[in-house]
Amino acid sequence: MAIASLFCDKINQNINNMRKLVFILLALLAGIGAEAQETLIPINEETVSIEEYDREIERLLVPANTEFGMNCIPSFDVESSLTYDSVAHALVYIEAETSIWRRLQQATSYLEKNVWKNKVMTFYHAPGTKMYLLPIRDEMAQTMRRLWNAVIGQAKFPPKRRIEAKTKNGETIIIDNIEDIVLDGTGWEYFVNGKRAKIQGDDKGGKGKVGSLINLCIELREAVRKNDPQKMESLYPKVDSLYQVFEKK
Repeated sequence: MAIASLFCDKINQNINNMRKLVFILLALLAGIGAEAQETLIPINEETVSIEEYDREIERLLVPANTEFGMNCIPSFDVESSLTYDSVAHALVYIEAETSIWRRLQQATSYLEKNVWKNKVMTFYHAPGTKMYLLPIRDEMAQTMRRLWNAVIGQAKFPPKRRIEAKTKNGETIIIDNIEDIVLDGTGWEYFVNGKRAKIQGDDKGGKGKVGSLINLCIELREAVRKNDPQKMESLYPKVDSLYQVFEKK
């Protein structure tokens, strides 16, 4: 029952936020989106919104021998991961066959008059996954590990901003932390040595340091998925170059 409550509370809160703030956000998004994000945001107990979902992502998408990696969490697509297997000395790409979030949601909640409500946990059937594996040189793995450590080591919370605005009904709405409102997009979650950090962004990468990191991961996972060792080898200079960029801070 606890998992159902968490899911419904999160969904209902998002619906209410969107009803009250949609026109405000439309005015603010251009300014917020224009600011290049140069660091990830730390993930800790306070920033993990749904623990059960988080654990299911790890169970299905992170192999036992993983040393470091990245989880890709889209809003309207299936979840996936790119990890390094220290035993196989290989990058592993795993993709869920259907949305893990949707499967959990269907088992714990139902929609009534545009409001998500709890229901007794019904039979939950985890989606299947597809796994792809491509060995890489130890030198490349070491450089990737250094890159992950540098990226996560620099992760920090963005400065808090207080926003006051009027609704169409004349009601004053105060948003203490505009950054805490999670909009649709793709979550990129990185982890190494028990530390984690994330960014909410585009599913096709972007600009700046963090955008370049996402672009790199997209290329790496495509090389794994297509079993293309030549493409993988050609990406090593990009890994090393991006590490140098993050190392300079």
